[in-house]
Amino acid sequence: MLRLKLTSCGIATSGFYYRGHHIINPKTGYPIKTDLLSATAIVFPDSKSGDYLGAWADGYATILLLLGREKAKRFVKDHGISAILIWREGDKLVVWATSDLKDKLEVNPKYKDVVKITFE
Repeated sequence: MLRLKLTSCGIATSGFYYRGHHIINPKTGYPIKTDLLSATAIVFPDSKSGDYLGAWADGYATILLLLGREKAKRFVKDHGISAILIWREGDKLVVWATSDLKDKLEVNPKYKDVVKITFE
């Protein structure tokens, strides 16, 4: 659906598109509730991430999914993370991505009628 052109980074996605909800709320024992279908975090090398780019990205992707759309957007901005969030609006999939990915992310032409993409 999407093409992402990146090198030298850690990338991870958490989502609910194949087997349903697999992240459990420890307080309730039930799957979490979120308005996101998918959250992808991209971590580029810096002094904080060290050699563990994939591990950082994996943790961030799960956090973003747990937070839901609006809180995830704020978290991304507050922590300087590159991210892609996907949710459903009617019969369309909305793809929200951080502005630094504008030249690196594109919708596969096959899906252009069902995907709406915005950068912020």
